[in-house]
Amino acid sequence: MMVLCQRPWVFWGILLLIPSLLLFGLWYRRIIRANLGNGRMMARLKIVLPVRGFCWSFGWILLLVALSGLSWGSHLVPIQQTGSSLSLVFDISWSMMAQDVEYHKNRGISRLEAAASYGEALLEHLDSTDVSVVIAKGEGVVAIPLTKDFNAIRALFPALSPRLITTTGSSLGSGLQKAASSFPVLSVAKKTVVVLTDGEETDGTLEAETLRLVSAGIDVIFLGFGSPSGTEIFAGDGKTVVHSSLQEEALKSLVDSVEEKLSTEGNRSSGKVMYLPAQSLGSAHKILATVTGVGLESLLRKPGEQVAEQWTGTAYQLEKKERWQIFANLAMVFLLAGFLCGELNLAFFKKILRSSAGGKNLLLVLVAVGSLFFQGCTKQWQGAAGVLEGAFFWHQGKYQKAISGFMEAMDIATATSQEDLLQYSTYGLASTYIMQGETDAALNRLQELSPDAPSSLTFSALYNTGIISYNQGKYQEAATLFRKALEIDSSNLDAKINLELSLGQNARQSTASSQELIPVQEQAVDDIAGATLFSLIREQEQNRWKNQQNQDDEPSGDDY
Repeated sequence: MMVLCQRPWVFWGILLLIPSLLLFGLWYRRIIRANLGNGRMMARLKIVLPVRGFCWSFGWILLLVALSGLSWGSHLVPIQQTGSSLSLVFDISWSMMAQDVEYHKNRGISRLEAAASYGEALLEHLDSTDVSVVIAKGEGVVAIPLTKDFNAIRALFPALSPRLITTTGSSLGSGLQKAASSFPVLSVAKKTVVVLTDGEETDGTLEAETLRLVSAGIDVIFLGFGSPSGTEIFAGDGKTVVHSSLQEEALKSLVDSVEEKLSTEGNRSSGKVMYLPAQSLGSAHKILATVTGVGLESLLRKPGEQVAEQWTGTAYQLEKKERWQIFANLAMVFLLAGFLCGELNLAFFKKILRSSAGGKNLLLVLVAVGSLFFQGCTKQWQGAAGVLEGAFFWHQGKYQKAISGFMEAMDIATATSQEDLLQYSTYGLASTYIMQGETDAALNRLQELSPDAPSSLTFSALYNTGIISYNQGKYQEAATLFRKALEIDSSNLDAKINLELSLGQNARQSTASSQELIPVQEQAVDDIAGATLFSLIREQEQNRWKNQQNQDDEPSGDDY
């Protein structure tokens, strides 16, 4: 079990104990020599003072351990997912040029051609999904960032070739790493990586990267191309003949190994890992169901037909479990013990504990009171702590952790029927989504607020919904929402200003829509400008590839 420490420099604080203990020792020696009070008092001081010094010193050490941020083990963190995003990782190593994929009865095509055709077919059913493209050979490169412009992706497919990357070897692990980096850090969309490959790699990093992605809640699908029996191909030098085949058993073994390692954590992550032969029946349906999170009936729609709603759901990802609470609680116990040991009448407790009946009765009372306290207050305190934790991380800009705190509070509020806690945690979750730019998810949460929620929450919900509507260009709807907010708090100056702005923008929008006509000449100019821009982008991409070819990268291994 690996133990991680976020702030090891905190342990330098232990050095402060050296002068503190020296001063305490001199003070203790002076008091004992002064012989203040009667013999009973001095005997008590000789016991109390060293015990107090030990408790405070040990409490200080425990406090430093808590501040250091120790973590070990893992736990599932809830994540609200809205929409979907996909990264296509194309293996463009020389082995993918083997022509052992059946296309017609008497003709075959290369594995890379088949992968490009498969990717193009997937795009026809991913209208509401953001897609990125990564090419992997000796290294991984994000060829096209996350986008809904599928025309740019389709333009890349015919150009896929091992010559796009000069680095030798086959590093699928690097491709997975680049695919994960193509997803926005703060995005709450469902993330999936599809690797179109024959399974041959030369650096052995694939399993570790797969485990990392799946533990982070990202689905990973390996799509195998080629024949298990293989065929003869030329190596990268164009002269050497080598045998290449689909590494189906290796990919299946990798999937089993990752699932086994995840199961040893004691939990099951939301991320899934699977292997599918590209030519197996229903492989595309399984991929689309994983990517979009919808059922088979939605996948059988006609190409180009839009999905009614984006997928929304709650998922979980594995994260290291922070243990600072344990050490912080122990530190408080020892610090309080240092105070109490000098104030309590130890002789009274000594008499009680000496009698067996008294000791048993005291123990039973402590256990009963402690159990009642924890049973009655634990859930309520945990729920309130979840809201406070979410608000703390929200102000720090750590929105993923804020979501975890608010969702934990929501679960506790639902289980214990705490309506106020549920309303506050729901609003906190919506506010976090607004900061992440996930307006659809934020609106869904704001609509879940009860009409009986506290007036402050109702005002804030209407105000924030009005801002979202204004940013979306729905000025009339925004004005209505700001007006309702002012009915709750008529003294809010910001709401009054926003109402006037919304009414003004709505009037301008109505006037402009009645006069706006687009001439045919302007459309032609836009098309020419778009074509020119596309040419410039392609020219920049070509220059970037040339610059990469001139770099002296160290090879990661021999490549076919």
